[in-house]
Amino acid sequence: MIKTSPIVSVIIPNYNYAPFLDERFRSVLNQTYQNFEVIILDDCSTDDSLDIINKYKINPHVSQIVTNKINSGSPFKQWQKGFELAKGELIWIAESDDSCSLDFLSRMVPLFKKESVVFSFCRSQHMTENGRLLSTWHNEISGDFCCKGLDLIERYLGVYNLVTNASSVLFRRESALSVSQQYVNYRGAGDWLFWIELAQIGDVAFCDEALNFFREHSANTTRNCYESGQNYIEGKLIFDYLKENKLISKQAQIRNRREHVNAILKRKFENEQTRKNLLRTWRYGVKYKTVSSLSNLIHRIDGRLWRLL
Repeated sequence: MIKTSPIVSVIIPNYNYAPFLDERFRSVLNQTYQNFEVIILDDCSTDDSLDIINKYKINPHVSQIVTNKINSGSPFKQWQKGFELAKGELIWIAESDDSCSLDFLSRMVPLFKKESVVFSFCRSQHMTENGRLLSTWHNEISGDFCCKGLDLIERYLGVYNLVTNASSVLFRRESALSVSQQYVNYRGAGDWLFWIELAQIGDVAFCDEALNFFREHSANTTRNCYESGQNYIEGKLIFDYLKENKLISKQAQIRNRREHVNAILKRKFENEQTRKNLLRTWRYGVKYKTVSSLSNLIHRIDGRLWRLL
């Protein structure tokens, strides 16, 4: 049974992920840490999702089930709805097609003993559609740590979305409600903007354990947004936001553009015109190529000099 005031509000947003719902619900309801409520948000699913969801409506942890009559068109609108319905101090968006270790909350909740921490995230592990675990993410960082959010933006979040899966994150409800709602207008990269805005408020903690399992499948929203080019368009809007608010240095700006341009050049799109349009959006031309080449040359020379010392 949950207490009158749960510490954690678990938001499970769903749209047509019926094949994965039972596993998702079991992974949440069987957590070793039990002081939580579950809010289920269905965005007008057309598959068997509601039949599965209704099996869990009598579970004492399930405080609310809200079903949309019209699809919202954005997963982030569902996030915001969940924030407003939540009663807990902390929020976990347990995306309905993912899964997790049963000690996810037991490991993550204690990281908020430090009042300055606004969000924490853990290492994630890729998982096939059938549940077979593959490689882990976040291999560019290692070891548990807690740092200033602004430092995380300058080094990582201002360059690319280090926090690649919302299911790996726990954050303060009060902080989430205090940020702007710009992210709800995004289709694919709204989570990146949301993490950047949260990181400006306080500290960020990282748990170096693969407690979150991200499922890769053909209907995955993030994957589809990358293949359509939507994420790269939204990435440019976030890049402009970072520059306008002076959140990243010139060097980080160069890294950000390079990350996006290289990804666009490597990505397979349905037609070549999509790639051309995206490169134009990112102002990929002679000037960019020249500056990028010089930057790479300086980086290589600098590396060689350090090795001589």
